[in-house]
Amino acid sequence: MSKTYADKKNARFKEQESNYVDVNQRLTDCIKLNPILSKKLKSTIAEWIGRNPNLKKWSDLCLVTAAPTDLTLADIDIDTTMQRQVNWRHIVKILLKFCETMVMPIQCNINPDTGRLNAWDGQHTVIVLYIIAVWIFGLNPKDVKIPVNIYPRAKRLDVRRNFILLNGDAKDPLDTIDLVESMIMGVNVDGATDPEWVDMSEKQAMMAEVGLFMTHKKLGDEDEVGAFTLLADTVYSKKKDKQKPKEVTQMFCDYWAYIDQERPVEAKEARQLYEFFNLLLEQDIDVDDDYLVKFATFTKQHFNADFSPDGQFWTKVRTSFENWYKAFHRDDKNKICPDTGDIIARNYFSSEAYTGLPFLIAQMNKSLPELQTPFYDAPSGYKPKENELW
Repeated sequence: MSKTYADKKNARFKEQESNYVDVNQRLTDCIKLNPILSKKLKSTIAEWIGRNPNLKKWSDLCLVTAAPTDLTLADIDIDTTMQRQVNWRHIVKILLKFCETMVMPIQCNINPDTGRLNAWDGQHTVIVLYIIAVWIFGLNPKDVKIPVNIYPRAKRLDVRRNFILLNGDAKDPLDTIDLVESMIMGVNVDGATDPEWVDMSEKQAMMAEVGLFMTHKKLGDEDEVGAFTLLADTVYSKKKDKQKPKEVTQMFCDYWAYIDQERPVEAKEARQLYEFFNLLLEQDIDVDDDYLVKFATFTKQHFNADFSPDGQFWTKVRTSFENWYKAFHRDDKNKICPDTGDIIARNYFSSEAYTGLPFLIAQMNKSLPELQTPFYDAPSGYKPKENELW
């Protein structure tokens, strides 16, 4: 049986040992995953040369120095289980806005098994330096000295925590996907026992079981079957009160298996259903396989389980909400045009919880009365009318 794209993406989380590759291999692997990058880099290199007419050879670059100064590109390895996935758009951005004084030393620790240097921070910087030295100036990596900071006694787990804490500001900020993947690798590779990290690893395993994989639009695979892009406020949140328990992820994954549709997860779908399942959990409503099978059948029968912005579900919700909004605010001239009766207020169609949840619960009470539904009272006061439901 051939592996799906999701299987291939999730396979990296099964690694229980570090995977060290040199800079050339890291760049090559990135190009294999993103074939368009090869052409993009060629045009970027041409533009880089045009923007930097005074840089004719490597020695023309005036980079920061850090002891020892005899370390070269060939001395650096990148632990793929430590670093985030390569963001080739960021590489292009650095090249096009290249400034010598912005090049910071590569943060490294010593690999106890090989004695070589492991770049735990500065992956994109070292790849850019490799492109300039090897691809533009045609040098051998062994002859290219680079600035490096060495932390000789740094433990792997400490290094990983530093990677998460230190990235931001002038660097390519860590997106949620980068934080999440580092936590998962921290558990699977380094044996981390931080509760939040273990929780994230368990959620990833749940998703992998049903053919889902966590990703981000910057990685270019958001349209692949099983892509789950809305990580913030679902599987992870910096605000702990916004982060949903792993039981909610398990409900979503079971539901996903039951609808059996080969497509990516819609962002509005993830947010809507995570809010719904979280209400069930908070109100101690028993949700077993029978509940989820009936719920999945219900969504498929009424709107083909389509929660896309222009799909049947949200089209019906919007119509219902607009009817309520016009009636509720009919005397407010800042929100309703007195001449036409049209809505003139901006951003009146609010979040999934405030609009989608009341409609979904009302529809379930009408079409699926045998299932217990959670209580939810929208802050706006919105409630759909009977004749607006299916």
